[in-house]
Amino acid sequence: MKCPACGTENPADTRFCGQCAASLQTRQPTESPGSSAPSASSASETFMLPLQELKTGTLFAGRYQVIEELGRGGMGRVYKVLDKEVEEKVALKLIRPEIAGEEETIRRFRSELRLARQITHQNVCRMHDLGRFEGTYYLTMEYVSGEDLKSTLKRMGPLSAGKVISVGRQIASGLSEAHRLGIVHRDLKPQNIMVDREGTVRVMDFGIARSQRARGDTGAAILVGTPDYMSPEQAESREVDGRSDIYSLGIILYELLTGRIPTAADRPPDPAKASPQVPEALSRIVLKCLERDRVRRYPSAADLLSELEDSEARLPGSEKLLSAKRTTTAPPAALKGRAARKWAVAAAGVVLLAAAVIVGWRLLTGTRGGAIRSLAVLPFESEQAGEQVEYLCDGMMESLIGKLAQLPGLKVISTYSVRQYKGKQVSLQDVGRELNVQAALTGRIAQQGDKLTVRAELVNVEDGSRLWGDQYLRPAGDIFSIQEEIAREISRKLELRLTGADEKVLAKNPTENLEAYRHYVEGRFYWNRRTPDDLRQAVACYEQAVTLDPDYALGHAGIAEAYGVMMDASFAQPERIMGIAEEHALRALELDENLAEAHTAMSCIKKVKGDFEGTEIELLRARELNPNYATGRQWLAEHYMYRENYPLAHAEISKAIELDPNALVMKAIEGQVYMAEGRYDEAIRKLEPLLEENPEFLLARVFLTNSYLATGDYQSASRAADGCQIPDIRFFMKCTVLFKVQKGVRTPEAAEAKATLERMTADPTAIPVPPGFIALIYGDIGDLDAASRWYQRGLAVNPLNTKFLMREYCPDDRLKSDPRFHEVYKTYKTKT
Repeated sequence: MKCPACGTENPADTRFCGQCAASLQTRQPTESPGSSAPSASSASETFMLPLQELKTGTLFAGRYQVIEELGRGGMGRVYKVLDKEVEEKVALKLIRPEIAGEEETIRRFRSELRLARQITHQNVCRMHDLGRFEGTYYLTMEYVSGEDLKSTLKRMGPLSAGKVISVGRQIASGLSEAHRLGIVHRDLKPQNIMVDREGTVRVMDFGIARSQRARGDTGAAILVGTPDYMSPEQAESREVDGRSDIYSLGIILYELLTGRIPTAADRPPDPAKASPQVPEALSRIVLKCLERDRVRRYPSAADLLSELEDSEARLPGSEKLLSAKRTTTAPPAALKGRAARKWAVAAAGVVLLAAAVIVGWRLLTGTRGGAIRSLAVLPFESEQAGEQVEYLCDGMMESLIGKLAQLPGLKVISTYSVRQYKGKQVSLQDVGRELNVQAALTGRIAQQGDKLTVRAELVNVEDGSRLWGDQYLRPAGDIFSIQEEIAREISRKLELRLTGADEKVLAKNPTENLEAYRHYVEGRFYWNRRTPDDLRQAVACYEQAVTLDPDYALGHAGIAEAYGVMMDASFAQPERIMGIAEEHALRALELDENLAEAHTAMSCIKKVKGDFEGTEIELLRARELNPNYATGRQWLAEHYMYRENYPLAHAEISKAIELDPNALVMKAIEGQVYMAEGRYDEAIRKLEPLLEENPEFLLARVFLTNSYLATGDYQSASRAADGCQIPDIRFFMKCTVLFKVQKGVRTPEAAEAKATLERMTADPTAIPVPPGFIALIYGDIGDLDAASRWYQRGLAVNPLNTKFLMREYCPDDRLKSDPRFHEVYKTYKTKT
């Protein structure tokens, strides 16, 4: 038969072309006797044709290049294929015609797969899509390289208790996540459970069993499943729930321990009696799973998981070596002999850590010290030298903070404060005290070629007990999925109640481009330093990120935030960068309206433009989206301060400091709030220690100088101004003291300073301080015309900042009485 697509000759009984996989069948309607209409069966005739094999190398559906056949099952043949659209290996399952022969069946497939694709868990094989080509329906799913449990059991016979618990724990963990989303497997069996090359157990075919209904010879509907592993209620066609999967898992555990499938008796034989190596505690767990009355089984997979963990903790040391380490890289059950011994020696180094798991679980569930509701993600350590790995370490910390910070009921310390611990040897107890948190997440990353090894551990900082830990061996491109899995595991262990929106936060990856991600992480490093040069360097990094990935919302928000700070602090003039900043802020919001950083970025634009109400709306929205974003809290505190709502300003900046206790900028803003409120002594007490810690910290120096001026302590004000490390800014700060003391130009020193001032302000777009600051200096000199010109310029480029400066930075009485400044001073009250 000649292929209509490529012209290749094929055998007459072949359904697909061996060269291009195009269909070779033509649809011939079958008519009922005496009628011109097709029979009911002819509508699905194409589906009912025998399913032929696909040959290696052929291209199926114009997209999937066949690599090899993986196996055959109740649904049809399964192939390993290369998806040419994305250059990724996937598994493709051709669905048997008798299963796919009804539209209702396909409709159920679609509905179930829509649910199954919500499952994102390291122990669940991801489902991709349902497609149709030339009348044949097919499924695509994640390809798992490894061996199914049935094959392992045939080759090795019954497994040790330690291995069985390790397998059962991972299956129960995957089921727990699926059941939480309302998804029941319904066809759990060893053939549907894979152990990949790294030792991770993966449950396959979620969302399929419920949809599988075929027609038998009698035409009656039958459920396609595996009777040996069905629960009694499923076998009797009653409604099933998650406890049906627990029964099936009990059958699997029984078979792995004894090598036999239990009979359908009311109570199967005790596996501990069938095999002396089976611990009684594990035997009781299996038998409870196999209770015929589902009310007597474990109520949830999470409860079963907890029991398996308890049983694991009671294993003898030799057994525990095989299963205690919670890792996705445990050795496959296939390891034997020398390889197994090598692995056991390696595992011995972590057995002491594994012993803490059960204690940690009890701590997390509230039996000691209450639930964990605050944590710090500490800098991940690199196991080798190299800039690339360092950025991966920084990015892992930054991304995990970003994901966890948006979850409800959890306080997460901001990046700046935890970055202080990078490269330092400190006890976690000290970290807990310094950051006021209950737990710390630590980790290490190693890279070999395109492979990453990521180790993560959650520790109770009060007593050092290990709450959770895992290890991931993945391609470097999977760094984002590792971040998601770690965040999910932590949220699960902390028993956080997540909404659908919270689930989307965990699943969301800001970018899939590793190089763009690296540039963004580098930009965050410079952003956190907040000096003029560092902010410019941050912008350069963010620009590289969005060039590589134009849809990188965080990168666009980063550009807008950095430019916003530069405009607000007069590190750059708004006329030059406002348009660019606004463009990137709008782009960030367009890409992700639920990104807190996008709203704080837009608040900068609106603040500089003088849209006070809009600024507040954006900042409140950012707080709603991410209450742990310390920068958003800081900027909201500043906004309330500008509006003279000091109680709310204090509340917000206190929360910002709680979230970022090592960030000097937060503490400086706290001092500024006290200064603006007229509580100068409190401001001075807050600000002086900051300069002792970092003499180059400009913000604290400016606020401290002004607080001293307000109290009339000109000597201390002059000393504070002298300490400024930036010559031009130091000059302007010294002018505020000099002319305040002299009330004008009364000495040669003052005359020289005035001449220098006029020379330095000849180009209004080149000054390194806000225009309102210059207006105040001219007010102290007594040149009110010049003060008015600079005031008007300030209103044009940053009205909110200008009015705040003119009101709060010790204005001269002559300014307050001049009608040109009435708008600023009409409600002014002298602070005491």
